[in-house]
Amino acid sequence: MTNFINFFIYLLVLYNILNIKYSNTENLYCNKNSINYEKSSKWKKNKNMLFKIKNFEVNGNIIFNNEKMKNTLIKFYCNNIKNKYFKFKVYTYGINLIDFVSYPNKKEKIKKNKIIKSLYVENFPIKNLKLWLIGLPSNSDKFVYNKNGYLKEIKHNIYNIIYHEYYDNLEPKLPINIEFIEKNSNNNFYLKICNWNFY
Repeated sequence: MTNFINFFIYLLVLYNILNIKYSNTENLYCNKNSINYEKSSKWKKNKNMLFKIKNFEVNGNIIFNNEKMKNTLIKFYCNNIKNKYFKFKVYTYGINLIDFVSYPNKKEKIKKNKIIKSLYVENFPIKNLKLWLIGLPSNSDKFVYNKNGYLKEIKHNIYNIIYHEYYDNLEPKLPINIEFIEKNSNNNFYLKICNWNFY
């Protein structure tokens, strides 16, 4: 009889241990999902706000960090008007280095100064730039967003793109510093965005 009671008590203890273990695992799983869901919700909310931006103008600096143009600073200007066409201009001391215009239903027109042709940015995917500038990935990009739901990193087939800082005084939050790291090389450059104008 004593052995039976001891065995019964053992089963109760074992059941409680297993039950507690199961409950803890379940709670951790739920908490983890809640955290992921919260982050995902913030990203979706921010993404929807960014998609509402139809027109924008932005200007700033490009800082190169490669062997040919280490710490060289040049200017850039980008204009996206009603999604009908997209302008991207890179210039320094009044000299146009890149002048890119994308027209609807037409071939893009791009002019490159011989100075820029020697740089790795010659193969830069300019078409994706208008999305990357506002903090959105293209359809083919793998990406990571931070705990606040803002884009943190994009993994493109040519570049890894890292978002270091956002303007807190803008709604939606828009990038200040974006780093472009070319894969399979030591070439990288930074976009420092000085002014945003969007609606």
